[in-house]
Amino acid sequence: MPEISLSALTLFDYAVILVLIISAILSTLRGMTREFLGLTGWFISIFIARLTASSMENWLSNFIAVDGLAEVLSWALPFAGTAVIWFIFASLIAPGLKRAGLGALDTWLGVIFGLIRGVLLMTVFYVGSVLFVQSEDKLYPFMKDSQSSPYIRIITSGFAPFLPNDWQSRLSVMGLEPTFLDSTLESTKQQLDQLEGSLIYVMMNANEHPKMLLFPWTLRHRYAMAKLSERTARFPAF
Repeated sequence: MPEISLSALTLFDYAVILVLIISAILSTLRGMTREFLGLTGWFISIFIARLTASSMENWLSNFIAVDGLAEVLSWALPFAGTAVIWFIFASLIAPGLKRAGLGALDTWLGVIFGLIRGVLLMTVFYVGSVLFVQSEDKLYPFMKDSQSSPYIRIITSGFAPFLPNDWQSRLSVMGLEPTFLDSTLESTKQQLDQLEGSLIYVMMNANEHPKMLLFPWTLRHRYAMAKLSERTARFPAF
């Protein structure tokens, strides 16, 4: 993990600290129940924004000629709209849920949720700035050289696979390093490939596996051939 030098804190670092403090205070007042609903709303807003970004960008491009602005707004507008609707919904159901809450623990857990929200907020702001200016190198030095930026890169690497491909290519210049999630996904992929190979073998040699005889030979053969062709297309040397 990168080390933090207090003497090298920039304006952006102080902004991060301020946002975290404000977010934690608000969470203390609202409690975990309300904050959990708020965090859930964030994920729903991100999902809706990703779902509608492409069509929204095509529509906004007819009115906005500034490079990159239509692309950013295509995410920002659906995200903000969904967040507002969810806020209204959460405000209606939160009182009833809070009455069945966790008492004092509800407040302290709310602080944790508030800190998470603050981190996500500043990460989204930083990544949005990178996408808007097309490259991290074009950011103001107080952002690019901040003590917070290495941690933001680490966080970004966790959700980068869920972003559009062209956004991932732009964010790749941020020097993102593989995370535990990346290594886990790669390991899972290798295990699935091995399982697929074993399945093909079983399908092709069903006579040695009595349970497989329950499936018609034509079905087993077609499935095995389809999988074999697929693997051959992906790995010509297979």
